[in-house]
Amino acid sequence: MFGPTDVTLNLAMENKIGEYRLPFYYELSENQVNTAIDILTEFQKADVYNGLNLCVAHVTEYLGRGGEVVIVENETRVLIDREDMIITGCNAGMCRSQATAGFLRKHGIDVRHVIAGRDSAINYSKSDPNLRDPIASEFDALSFQEVFNCKKLPQVGHHLGKEQLNILDQARKYYSCFMHALSNRTHFLVFGMSGPVVLLHLLTRTGTLEGFKITFFNWADTITHCAEKHSVNAYNHFVEQLKRHLIF
Repeated sequence: MFGPTDVTLNLAMENKIGEYRLPFYYELSENQVNTAIDILTEFQKADVYNGLNLCVAHVTEYLGRGGEVVIVENETRVLIDREDMIITGCNAGMCRSQATAGFLRKHGIDVRHVIAGRDSAINYSKSDPNLRDPIASEFDALSFQEVFNCKKLPQVGHHLGKEQLNILDQARKYYSCFMHALSNRTHFLVFGMSGPVVLLHLLTRTGTLEGFKITFFNWADTITHCAEKHSVNAYNHFVEQLKRHLIF
């Protein structure tokens, strides 16, 4: 678990996110800098094309302003607080994020939003943003229903339409407003590019980031990329992984 620590080392940096320029000046401990580097390393694995230009300064500012990041490892246990706003996300908002939301909903936890962190215009670096249907096929829909006893959620921004390139400015403004409207009790459980994308958006908020928590699973999409694609077995296997880490 990574959060703000004692401050002893000066760090001054400046970077640019889209059209938003962020000043960085913090007194940081060596431990906090190393922590930021560890988080950055995990996030960069998700941003395989390095299109976000995420750097250690972004992560140190997020931590310095009170935000929290949990990188899920073998022994990590993550407490789900029912009082928090829970948002899940993955690259397309189709499988890992939907299965996580379905698992939580099956246990009586309210999940209202699913983010497509790579494919939609919430991703600053996406030149041709689009949203695919969260349901890959009728077989996928039936498998999901059998495992979770609910239907998949529409991704955030679905009302803008699947092709968001023609309304790019409108779409990006919508996602920015969505992130700015969130309360300081929001827990993101995310995979893939949703991790770094969420962090960058939170940095554009003013004031403290205390109460924002990003739990990052650096897991491949084994629901899609497996021998039994989108099957009951594929979803159940993913659920067994979640059970080892999530505590209610």
